[in-house]
Amino acid sequence: MLNGIFLFDKIFYCFLRKKYNSTCFLQTKIKKVEIESQDKIQWTLDGEDGGEAEKVIIENINKRIKYIIPK
Repeated sequence: MLNGIFLFDKIFYCFLRKKYNSTCFLQTKIKKVEIESQDKIQWTLDGEDGGEAEKVIIENINKRIKYIIPK
């Protein structure tokens, strides 16, 4: 149990200090990620309830939104 507390403390410390290149985090650029769990996980998307799911696919669709700006 103490190992879990120390690990959480280390992760929290690195997060607060923005040390994302430490042994606590893996930082990479990806276009798509799939997350699977044995239990349903509750999701929040942009502050809205995303429901519960055992499998979630998150995809970055670059330049997918067109903006129309009046002159």
